[in-house]
Amino acid sequence: MVLLAEQIVAAPRPTTAPVDGMRDATGRVHALVGGRIFVSPEETIEQGTLVLRDGRVVAVGRDIAVPADARVWDVSGQTLYPGFIETDATVFLPAGLKAAPSGPDAEGKPTAKPVEIAGASGWNARVTPERDAASELVADGKTATSLRELGFTTAQVVPARGIFRGRGALVSLGSAMR
Repeated sequence: MVLLAEQIVAAPRPTTAPVDGMRDATGRVHALVGGRIFVSPEETIEQGTLVLRDGRVVAVGRDIAVPADARVWDVSGQTLYPGFIETDATVFLPAGLKAAPSGPDAEGKPTAKPVEIAGASGWNARVTPERDAASELVADGKTATSLRELGFTTAQVVPARGIFRGRGALVSLGSAMR
């Protein structure tokens, strides 16, 4: 009886503290099963399986064996499409929301001008939270096509210039962008 009590007291206590230092780098494996997979613009796999190991695609197809160590995700009814996301773009924005020359002009005066908005003006031209990229987008099929050809499927379009630049817009670069 005394031996059992000593073992219980000597057992390490569980902790919820975060790991300090090196973390577990064990590979992670995921299998996305049952979805429609676009392998390329010309090739589609219905009811396919996509296997990811450590964030990289290792297998894709209709009759792919799911690895034993994989976490299985049922994506039936979903479409999987490969592509990059442009995270800081000014494409499809008018010139007023794109980057402007910075620094002083030829006379040494600042090039930034105060912002005028309905009844208010800001003293700091770099603070422009009133900008809204979604309301200013101008569709441009040529630009969308050139980005798609580079492998981009989506662009996060944000106004340029300033500290608080306003609201961005997430834009699909699908072929409907005209």
